Amino acid sequence: MFCWGMIDDEPWLAPKNVEDCFCALSEIKDIVCGWKHTAVLKNDGVMCTCGSNENGQLGHHKDVQKLAHVDSLETRTVTQVACGEMHTIAVTDDGLVFSWGNNTKGQLGIGNPDNTVQRHPRVVKHLQTNGFMITQAACGAKHSLVLATSNFSFTFSSQNYGVFVFSNKVVFLLIFYVEEKMKEMENTINRVVFYAKCLNFVELK
Repeated sequence: MFCWGMIDDEPWLAPKNVEDCFCALSEIKDIVCGWKHTAVLKNDGVMCTCGSNENGQLGHHKDVQKLAHVDSLETRTVTQVACGEMHTIAVTDDGLVFSWGNNTKGQLGIGNPDNTVQRHPRVVKHLQTNGFMITQAACGAKHSLVLATSNFSFTFSSQNYGVFVFSNKVVFLLIFYVEEKMKEMENTINRVVFYAKCLNFVELK
C-alpha cells in the first residue's frame, strides 16, 4: 500500500510504501480519504481510521497517525465506508447507516445541525425506524447521499451550493422517491438509481 500528500502539514510528494500496515493487504477491501483523514475497510467488516480528528471524523478520542479500529463499531460488520471533507459514514450488513464528524450543514443526517460535532458513530435513526435498508453511501465535502432498497434515495445537507433542488437552507434529512424525482426532472418513469457518487459540491447519479 502506497500513500502520499500532507503529513503533519508537510508535503509528501512521492508515493511511499506503508510498511507498518495493521493487516495484510489481501485483507483490505477499500480505502477512502477525506480532507485530512483516511478510512480503511477490511474484508471481515472491520473499519479503521487515521489522520485529523478535529471534528471527530475518526470516531476515536484523538488524532492517530496510524490506523486504529473504530471500537464503537466492533460489534457491527461494515460493508461500505464514505468520507466527506470532515465527516464519515459507514453502512453495515444489516442496512443501517452510522455517521460521525462535522455536522454544521446537517451532513450527518441526525436531524440536528446545532449539534455541530458528533465524535462517535451514531445511527441515522430516521432510516432505521422507518425500516429502510441502505445499500450504499457517498459523501461530498459537506453533504451525503445514501441509496436504499426499493429504489429510495436519501440526501442530507444544506443547499448552499445548489447540491439539491429542494427549498433553500434545508439542514436536516431530506427524503425523496427516486422514480418520482426522475419524472419531475426528465418526465420519465421506471428509472432506478443503482450507483451514486458525490463530489465536493456536485452529486452524480
